[in-house]
Amino acid sequence: MIVGIARGGLVPAVLLSDELLLKNFLIIRLERYWLGKRKAAKAIKITQSLPGSLRGKKVLLVDDITDHGGSLARAKEVLEKLHPAELRTAVLEHKVISIFKPDYCAHTIRKWRWIVYPWTRQETLADLARRVAGKKTSPAVIVRRLHERFGLRVTPHEVERALGK
Repeated sequence: MIVGIARGGLVPAVLLSDELLLKNFLIIRLERYWLGKRKAAKAIKITQSLPGSLRGKKVLLVDDITDHGGSLARAKEVLEKLHPAELRTAVLEHKVISIFKPDYCAHTIRKWRWIVYPWTRQETLADLARRVAGKKTSPAVIVRRLHERFGLRVTPHEVERALGK
């Protein structure tokens, strides 16, 4: 059985499901939230859990990337409580700085960098734009800062769309 971590892990999970001819597919959804005022104080909560038991099943838990690794570690912890016969993890890309090392990865990233996948482009762009924007920062300034800080090349229109302006 394949379990995809929503949202980023869904595309790789579907591709693996097809490649391995596995029709049993489930989704688990996690969200990060701040525990307090300090940015380092983050936690991960399950916002969509799996229906039923995984007892006796071989399970492959899939995400797109182990950036920090917290999401994959938390999802694995939750799935282990459902008593699968075997539980392995797979990601498209693994950053070596991650606190979690998956069982399988298609690519290893040795030097840290931002990865923007087509299936999370708007979400990532919105997050990064908010990081570089002030209260009244113009889209053109945000575009320049995104390029300077993250090497991203986007248009003011893309920034406006991602920020819902």
